[in-house]
Amino acid sequence: MSKILHPQNYLCAHKKNCFEGWYFRHTEEFPFSFIAGVSKHKGTEHAFIQYIDRQCSRVFRFPLSAFSFSKKDMSIKIEGNIFSIKGIDVSLFDEKNDKFAVKCQIKYDSITPFKKSLYAPSIMGPFAFLPLPCCHALVSMSHCANGTLDKNGEKRDINAKGYIEKDYGRHFPPNYVWLHASAKDTSIAAAVAYPVAKRRGFFCLISHNGKQHNLSLYNFARLKLTAQSLWDKENKDINMIFKKGDTHLSVTVKTSDHGQKLLAPDKHGEMTREVCEDLSASFNGKLVIEGEEIDIFGISHCAFETAGELNLLS
Repeated sequence: MSKILHPQNYLCAHKKNCFEGWYFRHTEEFPFSFIAGVSKHKGTEHAFIQYIDRQCSRVFRFPLSAFSFSKKDMSIKIEGNIFSIKGIDVSLFDEKNDKFAVKCQIKYDSITPFKKSLYAPSIMGPFAFLPLPCCHALVSMSHCANGTLDKNGEKRDINAKGYIEKDYGRHFPPNYVWLHASAKDTSIAAAVAYPVAKRRGFFCLISHNGKQHNLSLYNFARLKLTAQSLWDKENKDINMIFKKGDTHLSVTVKTSDHGQKLLAPDKHGEMTREVCEDLSASFNGKLVIEGEEIDIFGISHCAFETAGELNLLS
């Protein structure tokens, strides 16, 4: 029960053939993200850090022994690189791959956690109590992120909005769509997937002015989704409508030319699957909360990730 109520913690310490990854996203003018995690696939166990922005992505592998976790502040440490709800302190160098180097020191403030209940201990709702192949957790829907990012000697001051989530289990769903977008006092996270026997599951959480509105399957919301194949180069957009009562979100996301490849867990937590994530997707949407239309036109960079055959989602 403690693991179900606190999914942000390290859960697979004593398990094999599983994965766990924490995702730290930063928006505004230069969107970028880090993923810190572990793969406990028998025979290829390791810790990893992935970095992604609009121009590139890199994977850094470490021995599993380099990973440690503290429940205090959700502190993840991988060979001197630190990730927590207080911020990140990273210094990475890839000598074999163009001598790529990234350093980042950012402090977080005003963390906005998912408002849990016994019925919904996480964004998975009551499904959190089931042994699904992949579970999801929203650690912070929005927070202030301030510091510096130095990539290959190019230093940037970061004054951005942050977002933290987590995935854990045995493998990602074979088919899914995921997005995160934020603007002013609004943050939106949503995903649609077929985790078991082609039965569709979805969640959508809207954080607006300190309140959270849950338009997820288990919360009796409805979803309409239309799109072409994920890999259809002629049609890269997707439209989703989440609705519950007089609150609804209609969103169209169109990918840019800046999508980057990330490694994702395949069978038994092995990090061999490639997925495409776009940190600069365009976002057009209409948000109505309890009958009142909310302006969400300030979204400039939407994170959008897809995998599998999208025609299964229609």
